[in-house]
Amino acid sequence: MPAPLPRFAALAYCLPALGLALLVLPLQLAAPHFYQEVHGLDLTALAIIVLTVRLLDVLLAPVVGLVSDRLRTRFGRRRPLLVLLVIPLAGGAAMAMDPVPGAGMVWFTLAFSLALILTTAVAVNHEALGLDLIGGYDRRTRVWALRDGCFLLAALILVLTWNPLAPMARGWLSSWGPLAIPFTVVSIFLCVRALPENRHAQEEDRSPSTIGQDLKAAMQSRTFLSL
Repeated sequence: MPAPLPRFAALAYCLPALGLALLVLPLQLAAPHFYQEVHGLDLTALAIIVLTVRLLDVLLAPVVGLVSDRLRTRFGRRRPLLVLLVIPLAGGAAMAMDPVPGAGMVWFTLAFSLALILTTAVAVNHEALGLDLIGGYDRRTRVWALRDGCFLLAALILVLTWNPLAPMARGWLSSWGPLAIPFTVVSIFLCVRALPENRHAQEEDRSPSTIGQDLKAAMQSRTFLSL
């Protein structure tokens, strides 16, 4: 069983949860209304797109977990995917949060799909990395509590900085880009770098889980995404 994570490593592991929540919550809760009010897109069509992307997202999550379980590199299973996926995630979130003037339905569909699906892919790998490296259930409780605290902090930040009763302004959604996107990227790289390298071998020696376990872990990792 892996040794307990050092405190700094545990904090570095949990910080991406804050960044991912700051990205996905505005996209889910505010983006459709933002595109309808600022860019004049049809709200019914936007709702259909959001529902379709969410269904596709749910179907792809276990596949991402399966790929992550089967991957073998000298850097581990989860770390390469986290690093590779967070870059296009940043691009998709930037497209969705700060669209070009006159952005239409195609722009929204591509940007929203890319941002949401990649956020889930990063979240699934991040969750699996924690399950691999943290250890027993007693150790997970402490780290999971810190991670869930990051989710709640993100929700509190959004509540304090956005009045849902006020008309949607272009500046509110766009303003999260320069803050949440770099924070998410940096926190992912810090997470990958801070976890002790001697855990790589322990991670590699673990046998892949079954598809049922992949599905369970994927659904558990999406708890905060369904808020």
